[in-house]
Amino acid sequence: MTIKQVAAQTGVSIDNLRYYERVGLLPPIPRNDAGMREYDECAVRWIERMMKFKQAGTLLEAIKTYTALAFSKADPQDKQQTVLDEIRHDLQRRIRLLQECLDLTCTPLPHDRR
Repeated sequence: MTIKQVAAQTGVSIDNLRYYERVGLLPPIPRNDAGMREYDECAVRWIERMMKFKQAGTLLEAIKTYTALAFSKADPQDKQQTVLDEIRHDLQRRIRLLQECLDLTCTPLPHDRR
């Protein structure tokens, strides 16, 4: 797939796809003889996964670390799991905080108008 096709499919702009690859949020994308990126389905699924993490507020450094580990030749799955566990714990903490805030919207605070 071309970068234009991937941008249309994922909703991520061409500029952002290039940027995310450059900073390590995405693995290096193979290029054809003309130097153009050639995305496969695995790359598209990775983009969609990383965007979910990003949209959920996961720190970019955590995503970069996870990407580097996932595409490492050493295949350190235990290290990948550690990063995913840290991401999960942070998401759970933020979900609890959001739920507390949401709960506050259910009942107005009594107001003393003396």
